[in-house]
Amino acid sequence: MMKKLCLALSLLLALALLAGCGETEKKDDAVKVSTVDELLAAIAPDTVIELAPGTYDLSTASDYNTESDSAFYSWDEVFDGVQLKIKSVTNLTIRAASDNPTETVITAVPRYANVMYFVKCENITVSGITAGHTVEPGACSGGVLSYDACKNISVESCRLYGCGTIGIEAMRCDVLSAKGCEIYDCSYDGVSIYETTNASFENCSIHDIDGPCVSAFEGSGFTWNGTAMEEGVYDMNSDGSLQLLAG
Repeated sequence: MMKKLCLALSLLLALALLAGCGETEKKDDAVKVSTVDELLAAIAPDTVIELAPGTYDLSTASDYNTESDSAFYSWDEVFDGVQLKIKSVTNLTIRAASDNPTETVITAVPRYANVMYFVKCENITVSGITAGHTVEPGACSGGVLSYDACKNISVESCRLYGCGTIGIEAMRCDVLSAKGCEIYDCSYDGVSIYETTNASFENCSIHDIDGPCVSAFEGSGFTWNGTAMEEGVYDMNSDGSLQLLAG
């Protein structure tokens, strides 16, 4: 009897170990990258991209300012260069391997470029990174994370900085969630949402902005820390709440 009990326990332990291994494999199925070219090559539907710590200067891409072979990204011309446009992708996550967002930085050189511009994408997550323009003299006319006609957007634990004009910009989008983000040193707005429905922000900090912290117009379902907000232009109070400046 004791032998049978020991055998049964051994089998249960073996099954538990196998199950644990399966869970580990699921957690490690991300495409791990450490260069700009590897990041760009990994952009595709149903993909988790995990960035090793470092600085990813998009202008160093081998196909920069050329016609991309990818169906999911291109280099769009702006006044002083090109910007990265990620297009028609579903179920894409771009996340940092490090828990410290200052260790993983994505930058753009052109002052008129958005750092990352998403168009007609769905189920998109950007997590744990710092993003902005390279430190050079002069003002910017491009933002940091910009979304156009996208659905189910998530921005988590990111640091988004200027001189980008806007930290998070959403136009004609549905369902945007930003949590635990710091947005600073932007020259227009911290957040701009236009014709966008169901945009929610939780525990986000916006500071050192030349314009209003938040602008929200022509949409519905905008909440800040769980509080429903009307459309208008907002500044941020010291307690993290929003104060309406103009409707």
